[in-house]
Amino acid sequence: YSPSGGNVGIAFAVPATVAMDVIEQLRSKGSVSRGWLGVKIQDLTDDIAQSLGLKDTKGAMISEATPGGPAEASGLKTRDTIVAVNGRPVANSRELARLVASLSPKTTAAVRIVRDGQERTVDVKLGEFPKGDRLAKLERGDDRPVAPPRESLGLSLAPAKTRPGAGEEGVVILKVDPASDAAQKQLRPGDVILEVMGESVSTAADVEKGVEKARKLGRKAVLLRVKSGQQQRYLGLQIDKG
Repeated sequence: YSPSGGNVGIAFAVPATVAMDVIEQLRSKGSVSRGWLGVKIQDLTDDIAQSLGLKDTKGAMISEATPGGPAEASGLKTRDTIVAVNGRPVANSRELARLVASLSPKTTAAVRIVRDGQERTVDVKLGEFPKGDRLAKLERGDDRPVAPPRESLGLSLAPAKTRPGAGEEGVVILKVDPASDAAQKQLRPGDVILEVMGESVSTAADVEKGVEKARKLGRKAVLLRVKSGQQQRYLGLQIDKG
């Protein structure tokens, strides 16, 4: 890339194997098709790994499964951590996307996951990666008396359904202690907590139960599923002692 025509030291590269595969598909079919797992994925942070009881941050965690998609149909769930596909280790979400895209639609992939601390293999019949307009439809999309700040998380919470625009599910964040780990993880007022440690929440008390569950399991962090606007993600928050 150069804005002036001279060499500014910025270049782009495509692996030869990828280019050869694309060329062959264009030559034989006139279009390129990719395998599709039907999930949204994210990398593991140290806190998320701790909250799940994992030894390290290798793998890619499912943050959302497309309704009716290949992953959901095969029994994969949110919070599952994918660590290998067809025996090939997965280091992060980018590598998982590349591995799945290299497979042909309608083939069966052996997906190795960690769920509740146990490894298992799930056979998934891959779909075909959706075209742009269909993918947009799939990705367009809801979230339950004011509570005092939860000392362990630095959050003031209320049932989402009591706040206009917050939705019907979950617990909406009203205030965030600027000195808390929640603030460091960029949680903001208006974000909605949908799950804590894998359990749906509708009150601040439910959130505190999830924190206590994490403590009893000896976890240093608690796993949350949070909705910000139309986007959902998992994050791990450090638990204060107490």
